[in-house]
Amino acid sequence: RASLAEAKHAGLEAEAGDAHAALCVGFIQSGQYEYARQHGEQALAIATRLGHQAGIVRHNIQLSVALRLSGELDESMKHALRALAGAEESDAAVLAISARLAGGRAPRGAGRRRAARGAADSAVRVAAAGGRPRGHHLLLGASGDLDLAARNHRAAVEKYRRAWAKAEGIADKGDLVTG
Repeated sequence: RASLAEAKHAGLEAEAGDAHAALCVGFIQSGQYEYARQHGEQALAIATRLGHQAGIVRHNIQLSVALRLSGELDESMKHALRALAGAEESDAAVLAISARLAGGRAPRGAGRRRAARGAADSAVRVAAAGGRPRGHHLLLGASGDLDLAARNHRAAVEKYRRAWAKAEGIADKGDLVTG
């Protein structure tokens, strides 16, 4: 909060946006979703005003997460879809993977497995094609979670095994590989 106050006092709008984004994530992690939403909306407004496309995508993803966790699944989907559209428009593969992952979690929470499956499967394809091992293995795990929820245990275990093998291959490079 001190960084936000300092940035505002100095008139540094981009830095204020970064501080709002950090507070959004912090409040998500502490389970204070209304505060996360407020700061996420401020970060998004600043990125929009500044025309910072990657920031717009990231903040839409963060808002999607905060809204999903607070139970606002339809609003969560709206932000995930905005993030996905922005990521694909700017050809930002890493952000597109994150947006697809966020876009699959909201309908899953609402019991809309078909929509969640479509988002997860397309994200796996994007990650595999883009040579993003970390994203690919995380998405395999998310797809396995969908199989598990559908009681397709064999498919879930297979995806978890593939995800674990990929995680072991990149863990020695110092990357965070499990969630």
